[in-house]
Amino acid sequence: MKLKLLLLLAFVLTIAFTLFPHVSQEIFRIEAFGWQLETKQGVFVVFMLIVFFLIWFVQRLIAAVMAGPGKIWQTLRTGGQQRREQHLQTALHDYIDMRPKNGQRTFKKAQKLVPDWAKPLLDSLSLLPNQQADADLQQEPLHVAFTARIASDPEWKDKVDVSKRQAHLEAWLKVHPDAPLAQIRLLDIYLEKKSWQEVLDMLYAIKSQPLRSQAWIIDKKIEALLALSQEEGSDALACLQQAEKISPQHQDIVLARGHAHIQTNNPQAAEKLWLNYLKKHDDLSIAQATLSLMQGEGLAAFRRMEKIKGTQALLWLHACLAHAGKLEGLAEETLKPLLENNACPLFWQTWAQWSAQKGEHQRAFEAYEQAIQLQNNSL
Repeated sequence: MKLKLLLLLAFVLTIAFTLFPHVSQEIFRIEAFGWQLETKQGVFVVFMLIVFFLIWFVQRLIAAVMAGPGKIWQTLRTGGQQRREQHLQTALHDYIDMRPKNGQRTFKKAQKLVPDWAKPLLDSLSLLPNQQADADLQQEPLHVAFTARIASDPEWKDKVDVSKRQAHLEAWLKVHPDAPLAQIRLLDIYLEKKSWQEVLDMLYAIKSQPLRSQAWIIDKKIEALLALSQEEGSDALACLQQAEKISPQHQDIVLARGHAHIQTNNPQAAEKLWLNYLKKHDDLSIAQATLSLMQGEGLAAFRRMEKIKGTQALLWLHACLAHAGKLEGLAEETLKPLLENNACPLFWQTWAQWSAQKGEHQRAFEAYEQAIQLQNNSL
């Protein structure tokens, strides 16, 4: 800033002396303490400018020496770097805003501040995700990762082919292994394609993921294992055993394990599994699955489990099996407290079905109406 003022002063004086040359030729005299200086005004002004410049230069030199080795040239530089930095900021704004020509003309004024390796990144920055070139591992790792981040932008997933996004992300992980954002975006693509084995492999490969909670990772592992257990040719029980190790009491896992036992002609194992679960967990989906398994046996099924006590879902199962075993009085006696104490649409729907079977259509209509109202309130 001081140098700018000095140059401005010199420029103004040069103009003044050019317009009024006789002023610079006039004699300038200073007398003090018996000492006398006599010279022309123009020479005196030039001398003073040189003195000021030398003072500024010495200050910069001292500051450079105090800053230590390697800092002298940086400290001696004038405001040229600041101007180039301003040009760089302007050019970056133009790139980010995608203005015409992307600030290329402004970048020429700031080239010394932009290293050569950064220029390909700026070229990628000026392109939309669907305009990015295919993944190329011959490029610099930073360029590969930067291009992949733009091309895999989830906001553009409908405009960029999924295989191209996947190729970019896989290249990204090759040059930057364990990159958190690349892992999550590639995992999202596997989920989008329902490539469950790849989902599972990726989840097990993730050691720590700052972008997703551990609960989310566990939930996705369970989702993948359950989906794999349903695929043809897969070892369903092995997948479910893995899922059980992750979360033994997860509702969907317990339900799937029971169905797997049924498919392997072992309904007794499914019944035992589900009844033990209902002792501790108030889960109506498990209770409904258990009812479907046992109600064909009628009274025998009710006798096997009538002494088992536990949750409200288990009481509902008691009532339904009693009804299936032609013990209507006991069934209604068991269900009525559930209707009074629990606002559950399934309980009222069950009551409506029983009423309709007995020909009590008005009571069935009222029960269905209550079930619908409770269902709407829960939405």
